Amino acid sequence: MDGYMLLVVVHVMAAIIGIGPTYFSPVLLRAGQSTEQLRSSFRLGATLELFPKIGGSLAVISGLVLVIIGDYQFKDVWIYGSLVIYVMIQILVIGFAAPRQKKVFNWLFHQASAVQSSSNPPGEYNALVSQVRVIHYIATVLGIALFVLMIVKPTL
Repeated sequence: MDGYMLLVVVHVMAAIIGIGPTYFSPVLLRAGQSTEQLRSSFRLGATLELFPKIGGSLAVISGLVLVIIGDYQFKDVWIYGSLVIYVMIQILVIGFAAPRQKKVFNWLFHQASAVQSSSNPPGEYNALVSQVRVIHYIATVLGIALFVLMIVKPTL
């Protein structure tokens, strides 16, 4: 296996490992969870967040290197489309989902100790979890579009 093919393997594996856990977020943040279930979901989600941070960054870096050393050119529309979708996902997750998740996290782990574990979170926090779930669904759809662009590589 030559260096280019090794870089392709690294890129594809980093994308799968980096983006893959993102698809679990809507499942982890399903509706109707008790306070304790939501705590468990947030703990697991915090662990899963490491994969997109590391894998996603490695996928972008390796992808840019592949474009520079490969037969692709930065004039190819699918490259710009892929980068735009990736940035949109980051904006959604970091700019919109993360602040809402932080509010719920703070309540769950700092303020909710007086609440029974079997009870449901107050309406305000359920609404925030619902908003985060919708944002993650949108990011999931964008992630699928990103994979499709990377596989099909359409040209104009």
